[in-house]
Amino acid sequence: SLCYGLVAGSILQFFVVFLVMRKKGYRYRLSVSYKDKKLRKAFALSAYPALGNLATFGVQVVQNFLCSFLSPGSLSALRYATRIVDVFSALFAGGIVTVILPIASAQVANNDVTGLGSTMRRGLKLLLMITLPLSVWLLVMNKTLIAVAFERMRFTASDTMIVGNIVMLMTPYIFLSRFLGLQEAPFFGSSEPKLPLMNNIVLAVLNILFSVIFYFPLGVYGVAISRSISYAISAAFMALLMIRRFGVFGFSQLRYDITKIFISTLIMAAALVLVQAAIPVVDGTEFTWRLYAFLTPSAAGVLLFIVAIITLKLVDLSDIRKLLGRN
Repeated sequence: SLCYGLVAGSILQFFVVFLVMRKKGYRYRLSVSYKDKKLRKAFALSAYPALGNLATFGVQVVQNFLCSFLSPGSLSALRYATRIVDVFSALFAGGIVTVILPIASAQVANNDVTGLGSTMRRGLKLLLMITLPLSVWLLVMNKTLIAVAFERMRFTASDTMIVGNIVMLMTPYIFLSRFLGLQEAPFFGSSEPKLPLMNNIVLAVLNILFSVIFYFPLGVYGVAISRSISYAISAAFMALLMIRRFGVFGFSQLRYDITKIFISTLIMAAALVLVQAAIPVVDGTEFTWRLYAFLTPSAAGVLLFIVAIITLKLVDLSDIRKLLGRN
């Protein structure tokens, strides 16, 4: 049923995109000609991201191989945790890089270095404002989230503990992976995918190397740690490549905004911890109570975070009104 659902969802997605593109005026016809220069260039450029994805797949194969020697359930726990972190990273932060790419492409094409720097700074600010509170929320609420989502039948409380611990170790990936993608945007915008590919290969090598190093003393937790460390090093390496190619984008100008984001996140974290501590522990098999224990601290934390960023003027109320379509 999961396989059928995946195929059905892919077909539905195709038709939704097709209809939207058609509404925008695009028309498709069958063509077997490959003489178009832009098409050939697109094929050539797409080879680099494909090789980068292949390197990522190779990392998963090695990690799966290592975890297959551990106690039963270790590999499943790693994949559960990886999927949770990936979903939160893509769902809440992935859109920022997607939006930045065409803007950065136009600015690189027009040699607008000043505009590109401003775009990158706005992208980093948005990225921090989303990923930092999201990461802290996941650090505090991960086990409650996992219990609500999976803890039933053969998925026990001990499984929740293991998956939750792995999620905690992988949480830095949420920001680091999207920060890495943000730094790659100018290179893709200038049709220079070789440097991002080189960085992806470095990332894959580091991930495999640290997985092997930490595997023997820490087991599945070592594999989780290796992901965060390798992305941290890779993001720093990409920053050096970006500075050498495009110059300094003035990220230091964001120090006051970053301080405000940290303060807002700390307020949210305090609310999460205090409300969670005030909820009495009951029988873990009661789904309704687990859901209540998950939603109540989350709602309190998110509400206080929103109040904090508005109070500290990280978000302009006039922009919110425009977003809602009000004058």
